[in-house]
Amino acid sequence: TAALVNPPQLRDGWDSAGLWRSLPAEPAACATVPVDWKAAGAMLQSLADGDQALTQAAAQVGEALHGPAAACWYGSSTLVAPLFAVRLASAQQAAAVQPALAPLFAHIVGSYEAKAAAADGATGYKRLPVTQRTGAAHATLWQRPVSARYGTEDAADAPLADQLSSDRYFPVTLALAGDVVLFSPDARLVDDALAVLAQRY
Repeated sequence: TAALVNPPQLRDGWDSAGLWRSLPAEPAACATVPVDWKAAGAMLQSLADGDQALTQAAAQVGEALHGPAAACWYGSSTLVAPLFAVRLASAQQAAAVQPALAPLFAHIVGSYEAKAAAADGATGYKRLPVTQRTGAAHATLWQRPVSARYGTEDAADAPLADQLSSDRYFPVTLALAGDVVLFSPDARLVDDALAVLAQRY
């Protein structure tokens, strides 16, 4: 498949230099694509299941994101676990968009876990809990283990190993660091990108 794109005709341009500076070197493959973030925000609202707070959060995220998106695959992970990166229109928006990212991640990411200790309070759907922590480059990270036959991690090593439904799982991770938003089913790729942003990798 091929597409001919005329960058000057794109509403937000197609300057991906900032994205490349936030991604680890030596990927197996990388690509950037232009994104209409307002349209993406509207699509995200359709996943809010009528929840007004989630609908507003989705609209806020759609307004805050800017420019192209990048997807990179690394030999240290698997084909099904790329690293995605996007940028906010400005670093000043990070504090405002952070409260919107957390509930959206918790609502959208995850699958049914038959052995989970309790159902998700918002949906009544049994999933493992979302954890939040601080990482390199003063980033905020959200993570949820998701059982999967071809996951990147061995379930025996997971903190909630007895609640996972498979021998393997994905530590699905979202991070916000300054004006960069990172996402991957493989937490190690997100940590590597944050180390790049912290000028340690």
